Amino acid sequence: MRRLSPPSDPETLDDAEVIARSRDDPERFAVLFTRHAPVLKRYVVRRLGAEAAEDIVAETFTAAFRQRARRHPCALASLNGPTAAAVRCPRRSRIFSSGLGAVGPEP
Repeated sequence: MRRLSPPSDPETLDDAEVIARSRDDPERFAVLFTRHAPVLKRYVVRRLGAEAAEDIVAETFTAAFRQRARRHPCALASLNGPTAAAVRCPRRSRIFSSGLGAVGPEP
């Protein structure tokens, strides 16, 4: 029996397939942003306001993109944790996302 290849339309692919394909074609990762950013942004807006939401959601997706080889098959599930952590401590989120977490406090 011949196996059918998965659909190529990004809107019909599940998160795991989008993540897998984004490893070879990084632009495909944008599908996950389009799919999940509105939910995450509403969550952050309710807790910290609109100004913080843009930055936190952008930081979350930037980190997820960099770590997409290790991403959970359900992107939303793997994005909720870092987003919630950023809401609890927005300053720490910015420090860690910039790679300066081990440096210590600002002078």
